[in-house]
Amino acid sequence: ANRHDYALAPYGRTVLDELKENGYDVIGVGKISDIFSGRGITRSIRSASSAEGMRQTIECAKTTFQGLCFVNLVDFDALRLDTAMSWSVLMSCWASCFSF
Repeated sequence: ANRHDYALAPYGRTVLDELKENGYDVIGVGKISDIFSGRGITRSIRSASSAEGMRQTIECAKTTFQGLCFVNLVDFDALRLDTAMSWSVLMSCWASCFSF
């Protein structure tokens, strides 16, 4: 979460560019802005963990916006060979966002 991704800018136009240029909100949660070199993003919300990213996404979903909320959860942005472990992490992050 503390690393910074240096991505190449997309080679051509993206859906994010189209949405932004047509007046839609393009909200990037997590590293989305880094991944797209800031292109096509109208609002960037950085997160330090998957649990925080999920909370931010839930809060974003409660607001009124027209467009796309594009989410990258930091614990799931790389290939995970241990799917049982990944599932366990996902469920614990999800559970931490809600009080049952």
